[in-house]
Parts: sequence; C-alpha cells; structure tokens
Amino acid sequence: MRASLWIGLLTLLIGVGFFFLGTNLVQTQTTNSSQTVATGFATALFIVFSALFIGIGTALIAHWIFGFFPSGPAFAIETFLGFALFFIGIGITIMNRSPYSALFGFLTFFTISIALFCLAVTRLFGGISSGVHTLTKKIGKKLSRKK
Repeated sequence: MRASLWIGLLTLLIGVGFFFLGTNLVQTQTTNSSQTVATGFATALFIVFSALFIGIGTALIAHWIFGFFPSGPAFAIETFLGFALFFIGIGITIMNRSPYSALFGFLTFFTISIALFCLAVTRLFGGISSGVHTLTKKIGKKLSRKK
C-alpha cells in the first residue's frame, strides 16, 4: 500500500475533528461583544482548517484510487474531476445561506480541486520521466551490446 492512503485517511480524520469543533463553536452562547468576536473568529478558523484538511485528505485518497490506472487516463480523470469539483464548490457556495457553510463548501472543494490537479500533473510527469529513463537505459544497453 502506498503512503498516500494512510496520510489521506489521517488528514481526513483530523479535518473531521476540526469540523466537529467548528460546528460546536457556532452554537456557543456569549455574553458580550468581545466574546462574540472571539468565538466568530475561532469558528471561522476551525472551519478553514477543517476544509483544508478534509480537502487534502480526500484528494490523497482519490489519488490513491486512481493510482491503479495507467498514468495517462489517471491524469485525464484527475484533471476532469478537479475542474468539476471546483465548479461544484462554486455552486454550493452560491446556494448556501449560512456564511460558515458557504466558506466550508467553497474551501473544501477548492482544496480538493487544486490538490487533485497538482497530484495529476505530478503523476503525469513522474510517469513520463520514469518511462523516458527506462527507455534510455534500454537503448543504452542495446547500443553497448552492438559494439
């Protein structure tokens, strides 16, 4: 098993923990304005961290799943999925009435799309470079045998 699955699962669980803390902070009752501002800031911070962790964890798990495909189709699928999830995140943000939910939805899907695109490009050029390296090694062996 590749490490991206375990890192993705761990990151996803950390994100879910931050999300649980953030949603519980939304329900906190405060007595004065400074507590309200502090609670609002902490809630936004936990929502941002949870969106980033859930997005990165989900992208790593998806990257692991697409790792069973050849590098060309995996690149195409990850790139398409990244663009689709970006626009889904924009749609979720537009349709949401709660600012915290809109922030969470947009950042989660934006993080997934950026991470998937970066991982897809890494897979494509990693696959190409390893293929070129293997090909030059084989050509070098054949040329050295002919001499």
